[in-house]
Amino acid sequence: MPKKNWGLTLVMLLSLLLAACGESNDTSLKLSDAAQATPPDQAGSIVFATPNGTPGSDATPTPEPDVTPLATGNRPAEKVAIGYSAPDFTLQSLQAKAVKLSQYRGKPVVINFWATWCGPCKAELPLLQKTYAAAAGKFELVGVDVGEEEPLVRLKVKEVGLSYPNLLDRDMKVTTLYQVRGYPTSFFLDKTGVISSIQPGSLTESVLQPKLDKILK
Repeated sequence: MPKKNWGLTLVMLLSLLLAACGESNDTSLKLSDAAQATPPDQAGSIVFATPNGTPGSDATPTPEPDVTPLATGNRPAEKVAIGYSAPDFTLQSLQAKAVKLSQYRGKPVVINFWATWCGPCKAELPLLQKTYAAAAGKFELVGVDVGEEEPLVRLKVKEVGLSYPNLLDRDMKVTTLYQVRGYPTSFFLDKTGVISSIQPGSLTESVLQPKLDKILK
């Protein structure tokens, strides 16, 4: 083939390559523009339900407030959260009797998760006993000892003079069910068994009384 034809062929090939590159860049730009135009509500947000059944949309569900309106009509489904019915459980008492949480239905209940090795737990026991005795049956107080054997718990109960029932959660199944992360932790239930408030950490009189007043109404 003559040299002149080779030169012409080379020029044509270069022109075709330049045109192809231009189309590729233009396509990439269009795809990028389209991605930026995607509406935020279609970007994979997590949809969750609030305690009163109203759906919400957010990447992370917002924490439930201390005061949450209870669902009307049927009792809320069991869930360890404010505004929901507390999950039922059965544990053995120090008197070797099976005690079921639901047997206290009709009265406000305070569930106190504690352990004999826990300093803050031991510090609040006299206040709990004093408050329980003064209430004269207006509410039920249930202690749940976490993972310890009966003789050790019995000794501490006798030492402090606790008259309210203390139950043994030896295998910690109830503690796990209630998602307890530290001790002490207390749950305040109204007379229908719905969780009114949750107190992680020590109870003082100024913290305890308002929460009690709320479930005693």
